[in-house]
Amino acid sequence: MKKTTILCVMALLCQKKLKAEKVNLTTVEAITKPSLLIALVLMLGIGHVSAQEIKALKVGDQVPESFWQQEHSIYVNGKTSKQTLVQYKGKPLILDFWATWCSPCVAAMRKLDSLNAVYAGRVMILPVTHQTSKDVMPFFKSRDYLNLSFVLADRSVGALFPHQILPHYVWIDKTGTVLRFTENVNDNSIQQFLQQGKVNLENKIDVPLTPHDVNKPFLVAGNGGDGAKLLYHSVLTAYVGNLVAGTAVRHDDEKGWKIAAFDVSLAKLYKLAYGLTKNYLNDKNVSYQVLDKNRLTSKLVGSAYANWKAQGNAFSYEIVAPTQFSGEQVFVMMQQELSKLFPQYKITEQNQISPVYALIRTDTLTRFVAKGGAFELKYHADGINMAGGSFDQLIMLLEKTFYSNTPYTLINETGYSGKVDLDLATNFKDVKLVNEQLGRYGLQFIATEREVKKLIIADRPYTIPYRYRVMKDQTSTRGLSLLHPAAQHKIAKFYAKHDSLVCYYAKMSELSLRTPYKVGSTYFVRGVNTAKNARKASDIDTVSIEKSVSNPASYFSYAHIRRAHQFFDSTEYLRLEKKFSVFRALDVTKCFNSIYTHTLPWAVSTIDIAKNNTTASSFGNDFDKLMQFANYNETNGICIGPESSRVFSEIILARVDQEIVARLTSLELKFRSDY
Repeated sequence: MKKTTILCVMALLCQKKLKAEKVNLTTVEAITKPSLLIALVLMLGIGHVSAQEIKALKVGDQVPESFWQQEHSIYVNGKTSKQTLVQYKGKPLILDFWATWCSPCVAAMRKLDSLNAVYAGRVMILPVTHQTSKDVMPFFKSRDYLNLSFVLADRSVGALFPHQILPHYVWIDKTGTVLRFTENVNDNSIQQFLQQGKVNLENKIDVPLTPHDVNKPFLVAGNGGDGAKLLYHSVLTAYVGNLVAGTAVRHDDEKGWKIAAFDVSLAKLYKLAYGLTKNYLNDKNVSYQVLDKNRLTSKLVGSAYANWKAQGNAFSYEIVAPTQFSGEQVFVMMQQELSKLFPQYKITEQNQISPVYALIRTDTLTRFVAKGGAFELKYHADGINMAGGSFDQLIMLLEKTFYSNTPYTLINETGYSGKVDLDLATNFKDVKLVNEQLGRYGLQFIATEREVKKLIIADRPYTIPYRYRVMKDQTSTRGLSLLHPAAQHKIAKFYAKHDSLVCYYAKMSELSLRTPYKVGSTYFVRGVNTAKNARKASDIDTVSIEKSVSNPASYFSYAHIRRAHQFFDSTEYLRLEKKFSVFRALDVTKCFNSIYTHTLPWAVSTIDIAKNNTTASSFGNDFDKLMQFANYNETNGICIGPESSRVFSEIILARVDQEIVARLTSLELKFRSDY
């Protein structure tokens, strides 16, 4: 079985609303003007006749005899049968290539049917589709007024008249000559077709589509073209391993910007993005405020370094941007993308006083000014020869090659930004020797202190929960979150410090059906297969071989019921049903998603007190910040699933219960008597 691939692309043209009622054909000028064009890619070669066996026709070609003699599946007035197209031979014919998913095709169908009726016997209109009877039958059932004949499951007509855009009309005169390909049909064009044997509509030209597999990366290995018209793209890959590792920045007045890095560490990507090629050339001005620095950079060398990269610690990245963007803007784009791709890190820059070697001029002479010519740079361990370069380029070269392991940052304070020629031969790791060479040009490095930009790579002050969809019932799902281990660790520490307060605030409500009552206990069970209800109390701190420790299912033990739905099966509910005459069930839709985390400090004190003490370390503020830390630092909504979220919401809702009771009490309604 051959596979048919359909690619739909919609492009907006001039819009004209088409009415569905009967059309007055004497006054209609353009009745099938499409509001949309729909591109259709058909891989022909299906069935008995393949595209390779059929020669595509162009304007002026004669339709072959096989076109009229071959049988097709023809649908008309509710019935489908095998017929040839001989009945259309010798008559002006308009083929209408269409599909049920083509909106302008469908919109024009009633009008084509009317045209076919008006010009019956003089012009034949024959819609053709590649879709099968099964595909189009629902369409026909809702449009039983159509009297047109339709070619279904077409295998060969489309090969004679290949096209990418629907609708596609083919005009064939009574001699069998192809006159025109158009994207619409109107009354005037049909009249001209009959009277003058020509069509006054613009010839429709379908540009052959470039092969493109949507399941493969675009523009990779020729998929979709060679990239010659690429305006913008960015790509990130894992460690490749067989690339020359390094970075490159290119600017072209016609092609725009390209920033690329191949098989480099994440730290190097950050240094490239924020350093703008001239800062952070090494680690002296980078601060790693992270728990695991090894995920960012490594001091390994050789094969050990390559192995470290291959363990998910190296990446290749490229961004291409058009000329309307400045270099700085493109670097900012790279920064923004890295932030999205690696959200676990927060990147900032700070100015700090640091030791520097500042390059200064010692006289007003200009012996270093370039004599002209193209840029040229040659360097080795004991020599640098630069023609047509700049002081900034010299600083970058020295910083990256010779001064990466010193605490001094090299900076340019010459005040000269023009091109220079320099020929230096010395041991560049010795500043005194370097100054001897620079002295010939009236230049010198001086040791001093300056504000220097520092790049700070830190763990982001929040975690990202793992999201899952689980079945809620047979037809729907619900979202659940698994907290990041760092968040779970913080929650455990919070519980250890504040578990008594959690129980205190949660028990403030007399209305709650399920509330944290006390800290759960570890217990011992005899044998690993002992039933859950066979708990055995014990105060010993050693366990014999035949005993095993069992931990509680949750940190807290809960009062009343374990699950809310159990209340409706309880004797307490049955008793309440008999006692009270009115029952109202209220469901708080998306409760956890709607909780504002700052509400908890309000619930355990008051809004005014909480707002005036937002920075204080307190139970309410700490719990508030903890729930934010567990969920992208969000204040709107908490994670669904974890016990901490249930506890958090219980404390808030306990305060809501108190407010309700107070309001009802003011109305002289008594709890347990009136409600």
